[in-house]
Amino acid sequence: MPGHRAESEHQESIGVPRTICVDLDGTLIRSDTLWESVFFVLRKNPFKAMAMLAWVTRGRRYFKDRMSDAAPMDPALMPYHTAFLEYLRSERQRGRTIVLATGSSIKAARRIAQHLDIFSAIHASDMTTNLKGLAKADRLCAVYGPGNFTYAGDSRADVPVWRAAGSAILVNTQGALRKQVGARVTIEREFPPERTELSALVAGLRLHQWVKNLLLAVPLLTAHLYGDASAVAAVALGVLAMCLVSSATYLFNDLLDLEADRRHPEKRKRPIASGILSIPLAAAAALILLALGILLAATLPLPFLYALLGYIALTGGYSLYLKHLAWIDVAVLAALYTLRVYMGGLAIDVPVSNWLLAYAAVVFFSLALLKRSSELRDLISQDRTERARAYHVGQSRTVERIGIAAAILSAAILVAYVNSETV
Repeated sequence: MPGHRAESEHQESIGVPRTICVDLDGTLIRSDTLWESVFFVLRKNPFKAMAMLAWVTRGRRYFKDRMSDAAPMDPALMPYHTAFLEYLRSERQRGRTIVLATGSSIKAARRIAQHLDIFSAIHASDMTTNLKGLAKADRLCAVYGPGNFTYAGDSRADVPVWRAAGSAILVNTQGALRKQVGARVTIEREFPPERTELSALVAGLRLHQWVKNLLLAVPLLTAHLYGDASAVAAVALGVLAMCLVSSATYLFNDLLDLEADRRHPEKRKRPIASGILSIPLAAAAALILLALGILLAATLPLPFLYALLGYIALTGGYSLYLKHLAWIDVAVLAALYTLRVYMGGLAIDVPVSNWLLAYAAVVFFSLALLKRSSELRDLISQDRTERARAYHVGQSRTVERIGIAAAILSAAILVAYVNSETV
């Protein structure tokens, strides 16, 4: 093809080496295998967190090896950098040698290499060497000779390797790092980031979901305190605290659900699942948001803070285990929404009617079942037999009928509430 011939002639004119050594984390895949392993293990068995801390104390090499054994992730689900991967395949067809050179565990590297089937050799970390930075540069120079290989990488940790290479391929790299590399070695090809991490982080916060937290204002309205400035301010602080905490829980949920999200046709596009938002940044942002939310809640009445901590614990249990239990999952979702209404009363120290709480619980239970019924109907329309969370397609009619019954019950409770002496 004319385009390929022109590019090949260009490569020959700038004297690029025949061998391309490819980094794994952040380059070939958009994510980091070690961080993925950590959250994979936490999802499967949270109690292994103490074991992981013990592994860390024995050194990075040992930790990588143990995590690779504990988290045998499916390489087919990894978020590969598609354009870069296609480039490597085309270069291999032109006769260049493609080598995997990564600081990740040799076990993880072998799984990736076996799946892609484009690498002629693998250089990775093992129990004796953490193949990163200078160690990687020394290894590649010893095997291929200084300047006799092209190196594809993405981070500052790769600078020593680029210095020893004959040319560079930059993946997801820009700004000062690009200038630093370009000043020392010929840049053969660039694959700039498709999206900034900041925009990906904002998307991961799911700001559109913050509207749910306006449920905290319901007791303010039912108590007719919307003209009380101090009560309005208290509810506003409560809503903001809940918004921060809910965004933190969304990030934690996405971190724990990486594998399941990548199997889903739509959820695989989420910032963390797609690899556009890095796992360390997402985890750090979640912790910061969680801390800020708790600090804000501490300025409100103490029962509100306790309820917020209960909300955090319940959402954690939901993300880790409860959402995989049929009927329990929708009950928990209904409880989380109802808790928001109850917390609105705690923020302004006003008791919430049991009628109102009962109505909220039943109507949100109905809405949760509506969502599950919609997911099951989508599977049926596509002739797919897999489950929608904990439900299989054969339960579609049952889910729908119980949801309708709950909706009717919620209407009856609302009528009784409106006609009660309290109202």
